[in-house]
Amino acid sequence: MKQVRFVAGWLMYQPGETAGFPAGEADQLIKRGVAVPLSRPKAASVAAPAPVSPAPDPQRPTDPGAAEQVADQSGMSEREALIAGIIGKLDPSSDFTASGKPEVGAINAMLSDQVEPVSASERDAVWQMVKAPD
Repeated sequence: MKQVRFVAGWLMYQPGETAGFPAGEADQLIKRGVAVPLSRPKAASVAAPAPVSPAPDPQRPTDPGAAEQVADQSGMSEREALIAGIIGKLDPSSDFTASGKPEVGAINAMLSDQVEPVSASERDAVWQMVKAPD
């Protein structure tokens, strides 16, 4: 079983809900941008030790200052600039859909765990800005 969190409505599931699916089905939901992998299990009833913050991963943009700087220069919001920066780092041969859009799952995989996952509609809006800058 693979746990996912929905970022878009699908069947009876609403954004923010979590569910477990066989790995293949969960991977398809993630690939279609309907869900993201559940990165952290729900807290257990027994107190666990406090999590240790991992060292920053250079492949996972988390620096809000960098996004703010791009946002100031481009007219994008900080979040839009962060998403646009991630899109620029995706592999065109594997991280884009057949229609040429960036995979939502690939974008979310590069986001920090502290950042809310990107939805397909949010990806589409940023993709339009990235494709056709003023």
